[in-house]
Amino acid sequence: MERFELDLERIFKIIKDRNCKKVGLQFPEGMKRQAIAIARAIEEEMGANVVISGNPCFGACDIDTVLAGRVDILFHFGHAGMGKHDNVVFIEARSNIDVMPAVKAALPLLKAGKIGLVTTVQHIHKLDEVCSFLKEHGKDYFIGRGDLRVVYPGQVLGCNFTAARIDCEGYLYIGSGFFHPLGVAIATGKRVIAADPYLNKAVEVAPEKFLRKRSGYIARAMGAKVFGIIVSTKSGQNRTELAWRLKEDAKRHAK
Repeated sequence: MERFELDLERIFKIIKDRNCKKVGLQFPEGMKRQAIAIARAIEEEMGANVVISGNPCFGACDIDTVLAGRVDILFHFGHAGMGKHDNVVFIEARSNIDVMPAVKAALPLLKAGKIGLVTTVQHIHKLDEVCSFLKEHGKDYFIGRGDLRVVYPGQVLGCNFTAARIDCEGYLYIGSGFFHPLGVAIATGKRVIAADPYLNKAVEVAPEKFLRKRSGYIARAMGAKVFGIIVSTKSGQNRTELAWRLKEDAKRHAK
């Protein structure tokens, strides 16, 4: 069973040092099962009142700003830090799941001479082990640094694939699902093998179907006269100024 390594002692120390009486907790969907146990540990150890955010959480940019404004400190779990927040502390979660069976399954699919390695923060501590395995099997690997929004080399976000912009011929992504490896494939235009450590399987990502569907939507929109512009209120996705610029662009094109 997968477990995430969390530094509770660090949390206790921060609460004590800042003399926090009201503590907020925010979790991504995959960690919400641990919320009650962590809240109980904080209340019993520190005597603080704890509030758990029930909102969906899709990344480090997705801070529950309403809850943050009502507590002394908000602990945001599961993601590496992004941006500056006065009373928000990021608590990274590292998975203990073994990624090597999936990496071994990916080996026959790695045809590229130069392989770029990418993953999420949950598995970033496993990259050294993956590198050693690839080296033993005669594979050249490269890990990109990424821009200032990326904390670790090789780390990709749903909104940021700069760590994948390196001189390589193909990529090995380590993690679950197709959201991140699909993004890497679209951003780079190169072949991506996704090694899923939860299924112990590896497959080649095929972005063509997604791109055809997107192109179809764009083609249909070309003939439209009236457009709706939707803006998210989530803190890291609120692009209001861009929305106003798009409205002005629409007007200039008689839309």
